[in-house]
Amino acid sequence: MITNLTDINRKSFHQESIIGLKEVNCFFGINGAGKSALANYILDSDKEHAICFDTKFVENNMLVTDSNDSVVTGVKLKISEQVADQNRIYTLNSQIKDFEKSINGNNQKIFQSKNNLYNILNMQLQEARVQFQVNNIHQKPNAELNPVEALNKWLREPKLTTTIELNNVSDINRKINNLQANMNYQRTILSKIAKINFKELKKDLETIVIKPNSQVSQIFIAWISQGLTLHKISENRPAETKKCLFCGNTFNSKDIAKKYFPLIKSE
Repeated sequence: MITNLTDINRKSFHQESIIGLKEVNCFFGINGAGKSALANYILDSDKEHAICFDTKFVENNMLVTDSNDSVVTGVKLKISEQVADQNRIYTLNSQIKDFEKSINGNNQKIFQSKNNLYNILNMQLQEARVQFQVNNIHQKPNAELNPVEALNKWLREPKLTTTIELNNVSDINRKINNLQANMNYQRTILSKIAKINFKELKKDLETIVIKPNSQVSQIFIAWISQGLTLHKISENRPAETKKCLFCGNTFNSKDIAKKYFPLIKSE
């Protein structure tokens, strides 16, 4: 606790001294006498223990105001347990914001995955139209909004796209031909979709890939190339046990060449 102040230099004070400060001190005087300046000086001198019970302190810690901070609606007084509860509320609010940020990120990934699946379905439909030379093959309803449901419908509900009135043998033959074309079309779609490993696709879509022409990748490739040159490693030289000039660990030059030369040459 501060008991004496010497050589005060702030606003209204010039090398002033105050002796005999107690645990609680009251300053009063006319406007402009230096009450706030003296209080701020004490606060700066002992931030760990000093508290200034002024108008700002009352507004921040004791008064309850309306949403516009213009009308006092009550008085609040925080004791130790309430302060702890308030701190927990702040912590929970921070965690909620983190959760919301995570949810938004996951929703963005889901949206991108759905968009990719929709594009795959459309590509397969276009290939089928070209292969069977028909234009009456249509996408499932709401496929763009819910491509997963559209895919499930394609898998479990093969839908015939033609209706022919059967009046004679020619009509029956046309019906058979249409059914056969539709079956072949369904087999093409299902066989290609069956080859898709959606777990691997999701993993690949979530992988962050640096653009080859970006500054980061170019710097990285140049750094690797310089390291290979410094260690005298070439693509076709026999395997050697070398010592790293940077970390001191030993390594097989052939293994390094096999791993990094394809990366350097990659387009």
